[in-house]
Amino acid sequence: MQGDPPGIGYGPAPAGNGPQSPAPQMQSAPVHPGVSFRPPPKRTSRLTISLGAIAVLLTVAALVVSLVRKSETPAPAKPTPTPATAQAQIFNVDADRSLCEAIAPLMKESNDQAKAFSALAPGSPEQIAALPNYRRFTEDWASRIQSILNGHSDPPRFMTRTLQRFIDDSLLYVELPAVDGETASNTWRLSLSDYAGPRATCYDLGVNWQR
Repeated sequence: MQGDPPGIGYGPAPAGNGPQSPAPQMQSAPVHPGVSFRPPPKRTSRLTISLGAIAVLLTVAALVVSLVRKSETPAPAKPTPTPATAQAQIFNVDADRSLCEAIAPLMKESNDQAKAFSALAPGSPEQIAALPNYRRFTEDWASRIQSILNGHSDPPRFMTRTLQRFIDDSLLYVELPAVDGETASNTWRLSLSDYAGPRATCYDLGVNWQR
C-alpha cells in the first residue's frame, strides 16, 4: 500500500500464493510417567472460613451458658407439711382435769359476782346502777379466763366448747344496752345453761369451786 510511512504497515505480504504454514501451537510440558494430572485446587474464601469459625464459637458459648444456668437454678422447695388438725372429742380426762384446775379460781369469781348481781330485781334501779361495775368485772374476767382456755384448747372437746360459749354469752349479756329487755333475760339464761357444761365435767373429775 503506497503512502504508508515505513514501519507502520502490516508487514511484508506473504511470498507467493502457496499454502501458508499453520500457526505454531503451544506444547504442554510432558507429564512424568506414573503421575496423573490433577487440576489446581479451588481457593476457599476467607470470609466463609471466618463465618464458620464464628458459628462454632457461638454454639459453644450457648452450650456453656445453658449449663451454667441449669447448675444455678435452685431446686424446687419441698412443700411444708400441713400439721394434722386435732379431731374433736367428747371427753379427755387428762386434758379436762388440767383445764378444770386452771380455771377453778376464776369460775368461783364469776359465780360469786353473778349471784350478787342476780339477787337484785331484774330491771330495777339498783340492778341498773350495779351494771357498770358488773360489766367491768366481766370484761376483765373474760380476758383472763380466755387466755387459760387458749392454752388448754387442744384437743377440742365438750369441755372447751361449753366453756367458750359460757365466756361469750357472759360478755354478750353485759354488752347489751339494757338488762330489762327480753333479749337480756334470754342471754342470761343461756349463759347459765353454758355454765353447766364445765361445772358438771369438773365436778366429775373432783374439781369443785362451789364448796
